[in-house]
Amino acid sequence: MDTSQRAAENLLALIPQAIPLEVLENYGLTITLSEAEALSVEILSLTMFWIKDALSAGITADYRKKVWGEITGGLAREWNTKVGFETLTPSQFIEGMEKAHSAWDDIRDPGIEPITLFTQAATDLETRGILTSQTHQNAIGLFLDFVPVDEIGEVVSAIEQGLS
Repeated sequence: MDTSQRAAENLLALIPQAIPLEVLENYGLTITLSEAEALSVEILSLTMFWIKDALSAGITADYRKKVWGEITGGLAREWNTKVGFETLTPSQFIEGMEKAHSAWDDIRDPGIEPITLFTQAATDLETRGILTSQTHQNAIGLFLDFVPVDEIGEVVSAIEQGLS
């Protein structure tokens, strides 16, 4: 296994599985199964955004592209066991993720705090009718707890150190 595959595996290990309804209810989010899936998809998209962002900070473009390809390929291979979305295929997810990432890139500044992006994601979900103004803050709390921003930074830092 080469280093890009190992790096991708370490980052894939950080991706959270679909969030069960009971957990969402603990965050004050009493929602339908399809809304729960939409929230889990958003968490996955946010996680992938932070992975992509962290990789772009200190890794060469060629290596970053290779690792990103390994991550998206691994996610597609493990789709049913890793994330378990029944109504969404990996290619549909990646297409939607790329659209979300493009929109989030417009608000991203170097050193952006996760709360800024999480607030935008919650606003997007509210606009789509998944959240209400009353559950908006609850979703931000969910994102803070389930998107492993710090862990992603630690893994990418270790990757960078291994390359130097």
